[in-house]
Amino acid sequence: MTLSVIERMTILGIIPKDGSFTTLKIITDLQDALGFTEEEHAILQFTPVEGGQAGEIRWNNGVEEKELEVGPKAEEMIVKALEKLNKEEKLTMQTFPLYKRFVIGDK
Repeated sequence: MTLSVIERMTILGIIPKDGSFTTLKIITDLQDALGFTEEEHAILQFTPVEGGQAGEIRWNNGVEEKELEVGPKAEEMIVKALEKLNKEEKLTMQTFPLYKRFVIGDK
């Protein structure tokens, strides 16, 4: 599966933070896969947005997309997180494309 920088960051923000031992192992593996390498950090040069919302960052172009292996259980966790956001009417313009991609299947 190919994911952009913003998609990776968004998924990292919505996946569960707690669960059973086995689900936490899957979550940890997913976090490792979605996370950014030293090389990517050097290229992207993440910086906070002055005057922006808390946690808002910007980055340089250079790492457009990354090919990742996302297993079926990890994908199920992403889908459940997105479905929960939708049910609670908390989808955002940032999570909407992921909802279309993961839940609806609109690649």
